[in-house]
Amino acid sequence: MSSLLLNTLYTPLDWYGPPPVDSAKLEAWMTEHNIKLKKIREYMSMGSKSGESTLGVNYPWAPVSAFNRNFEGWQGNFDRQFPELASYFLNTFGILLDDIDGISILPVKPDYTGRFWHQDPDEFGLRINLEYEDISNKLILKKTIKAYTEQEAISARYFQPPAVPPDINQFLKEEIHTCQHSPTGCYYINNIRAAHTIDVVTPGKKCITVIVYHNKTKPVIDKITDLVASSLEKYVDYAITY
Repeated sequence: MSSLLLNTLYTPLDWYGPPPVDSAKLEAWMTEHNIKLKKIREYMSMGSKSGESTLGVNYPWAPVSAFNRNFEGWQGNFDRQFPELASYFLNTFGILLDDIDGISILPVKPDYTGRFWHQDPDEFGLRINLEYEDISNKLILKKTIKAYTEQEAISARYFQPPAVPPDINQFLKEEIHTCQHSPTGCYYINNIRAAHTIDVVTPGKKCITVIVYHNKTKPVIDKITDLVASSLEKYVDYAITY
């Protein structure tokens, strides 16, 4: 287990940003395939660690899968519709295609306001901001009270109905830290010793985040550790540590 990754809660990553994308075309694709790919999300929700159906009515996103290794790779012809973006997703962060389990695109719902404190399934998270229209809608985080070494079951997605999940805030420190907008669009987020939320105060502003799920093998963790280490040196004023 990398102590550097455990103690780094957020940092922009020293990686080039995504290519330009036709926003209208991407939005149309996401709207269509959010419905068409419901089967995948239903499958994910059968597990204890994924699926928005377990997360209650306050879920901020309308998620869609662009790539899923368990469902024949690219979904909805994403790689044909957006070849430059697909290539970027597969080559970013220095990890290989065989290391990627899935790629999810999460646009915030246009009518959403509020906060949704949570931890994502991936303990050492790799993220890309495709669009971030209004920086007043900030990404914020809280540190866990205990210095966990692996993800604990404190997030709502661990609990299937009729079980009632605990209030995640009872496991978190009160102080709120703001994740300053990444200069590159890429960032690292810790899902062991921190929980996070987007704080949406202005609805209707585009915010699209991409999650690149990796297989957490040692070579991948070593690559992420090296990338985070070099990024911490460059973006020391942005980083949040435990």
